[in-house]
Amino acid sequence: MIMVSKARLDALGLRVGSLSQMSLRPDTSRYRMPVPEALAEVFAFDPDVEVAFQRLLPGRQRNHLHVIGSAKSEETAAKRIAALLRELGL
Repeated sequence: MIMVSKARLDALGLRVGSLSQMSLRPDTSRYRMPVPEALAEVFAFDPDVEVAFQRLLPGRQRNHLHVIGSAKSEETAAKRIAALLRELGL
């Protein structure tokens, strides 16, 4: 069984109890989740930031990716990236 949020069900036009087909494939991305665009720009601008980010434990990496990616505004994302940079000592 795979749990799916109500928002995802609505977006797919499904209801609770609906049958659907899906396929699963391994996640081959570097951090096992997408890198938010704002953070990718920081990595591109200063590769040392990504090197320091890679030293974090995988769970910490994914947590930061989630927190930054869930920001509803660019300003909030920037504040969260600044907090990450402080944590990395940069």
